[in-house]
Amino acid sequence: MRSEREIRELYEFLGKVLRTHDGSETMQEVCVNCRCIVEDKRWTEPSEEAKRVLAELPRSDWYKHAKSGHILLSTTVDEDEIGAWHACLEWVLGEDEK
Repeated sequence: MRSEREIRELYEFLGKVLRTHDGSETMQEVCVNCRCIVEDKRWTEPSEEAKRVLAELPRSDWYKHAKSGHILLSTTVDEDEIGAWHACLEWVLGEDEK
């Protein structure tokens, strides 16, 4: 079982990632285990705020994480696993009641 600290760290990391979703068409993938971005493709230029947050987030090689069996979450135009996980963690931590 994960500690509350680990859950909160993941919640905060995913929250930062979601701040980069500014309406620009994006295909993004993150590693839950390492809390880093492993893929970020954009078809339009991100906002200045999104660029600033992206610069703060750690990045790594997708292949290394996929090969290691890590949990990878993605967001595309059609699907938002990152947002869904963030919402679930928000509920688990009781942040939705604040």
